[in-house]
Amino acid sequence: MASEQQQAPSCPASRGNAMQFIQEVQARFATQPEFYQRFLQAFTEIYSPGNEPKTAEEGARVVQEKMGDIFVNDKDLLEKFQSFLPHNQQETVRNKTQDLAAELDAEEVD
Repeated sequence: MASEQQQAPSCPASRGNAMQFIQEVQARFATQPEFYQRFLQAFTEIYSPGNEPKTAEEGARVVQEKMGDIFVNDKDLLEKFQSFLPHNQQETVRNKTQDLAAELDAEEVD
């Protein structure tokens, strides 16, 4: 059992923080319930047993695809969401998010 706990990536956020975050997202999207529902569906899919990514890169890709699309105009929520990822995925997602933000900024300038 101890070896299983060592292999599982740790997540720094608590259950209380997760509930607080979900409530923040709900309040932010109060006038856009379709975004909130998409968020809940993606959040559930990401954290469903058996959906654990094999690598940090795979986890980052999944999060970017699901949450990046929902939070495209809400970078602060995407950054807060990253705190719920296992430590080994946080840096990878952060880098991918920064790259995406730079691409979007470049498109706005053109």
